[in-house]
Formats: sequence, C-alpha cells, structure tokens
Amino acid sequence: MEDNKEGFTANYHGTTIFAQSLSGMCPTLYEKCVENDLYRVVSVKKNYLADFEEKIKECLKELS
Repeated sequence: MEDNKEGFTANYHGTTIFAQSLSGMCPTLYEKCVENDLYRVVSVKKNYLADFEEKIKECLKELS
C-alpha cells in the first residue's frame, strides 16, 4: 500500500497491512484484529512441524 506521495505520507510500497503486522507494524490495528477474532500472528519455530501443529491446536482451543 502506498499513496504515491513518498516521504512519511507513503506506506511501505508493495506490502499489505497483514504483512506489516507480521513485522510488528500497525500495532493498534493489529490489536483490534485480535480483539475481534479477525486474525492473529503466532510465532512458529522454523522447520519444526511439531511446533506448528501445537500452535494450531492452541489457536483452535482458544477459538472454541
């Protein structure tokens, strides 16, 4: 997303709000997304399937 004005008025070109929230950007918007069960960012250990499976189970448990 960007507004073609560059400088501080433009957002990171070529990224989305979703991608920015993965980097910790837009914290207030992200908090509202979590509060309203839209999505959440969950850290998963790289190349570790058991950790991914456990995180999915935890998320599903929280939603039920």
